[in-house]
Formats: sequence, structure tokens, C-alpha cells
Amino acid sequence: MIRRTHHPHAIAPLHRPPNPCTRKYPPLTPTLLSAFNTQGFAVLPYRVLPPGVCASLRERYASLFRGEFDTGSYPDEWHWREGISHPTAPREICNGWKADSLIQAVVLSRTLGGIACELTGWPGSRLGQDDVL
Repeated sequence: MIRRTHHPHAIAPLHRPPNPCTRKYPPLTPTLLSAFNTQGFAVLPYRVLPPGVCASLRERYASLFRGEFDTGSYPDEWHWREGISHPTAPREICNGWKADSLIQAVVLSRTLGGIACELTGWPGSRLGQDDVL
């Protein structure tokens, strides 16, 4: 599911990493576009991310909250740390794309950007923020 949000300012990506998520997708139907415009979201009838990418993202979750950032950069916000935070406390990383190359590949993918542009009618898209929850 992709939700419509309104962000007057966005951050331009610094570079595009090799992307395992780029693939062709079927054009959106008038019914999907209408649902998005009236409800603010649309449920796509196909997988946006390949199952292998989803599995890899799940595998990275624990290591991110341990502070293992493969890009060498910290995210903007990092709420919950192993060994310090209560085990049942909510976890959040803001702008995880700065800290992890796989998250970067997903959130900066041409596929997601293309779908966002098609849904909104925009000529292009930029990342405002991602959240790892």
C-alpha cells in the first residue's frame, strides 16, 4: 500500500546505489487512480518489492538496532538500542537509508518513485523521510 502525503520540502538523494528493486510494473488502472484520489491510498494488485528483498530487509532489522550501519553513516534518529532500551519499547529509525545500503536501494528505487509519480501525476519525486519501525 502506498499512502498519499503532502511534503512541501524533500531531500534530494546524493547518489543512486545499484538497485535490486527496479523492475517494470503494469500501468495503474483508472480504478486504482480513483481510489487513491478519493481515499488517499491504493492497494496495488501486485508485489512492488520482490520477495527476496523483503526477506533481506527483515534480516537487517535487528542489526540496524544494534548500530551496525553498513554505509558508515548514522541515521537521523535512532530510537531503541540493544542492551539499553526496554525490550518491548517501540523501535524507530528515521532516514535509515543513510545508514543501510539495502534500505537506500528500496526507498530510492525508480520503481517506488515511478509508482508515486503515476499515482499523483507528478513529473518526478524526491524522498522526504523514511521510517524503519
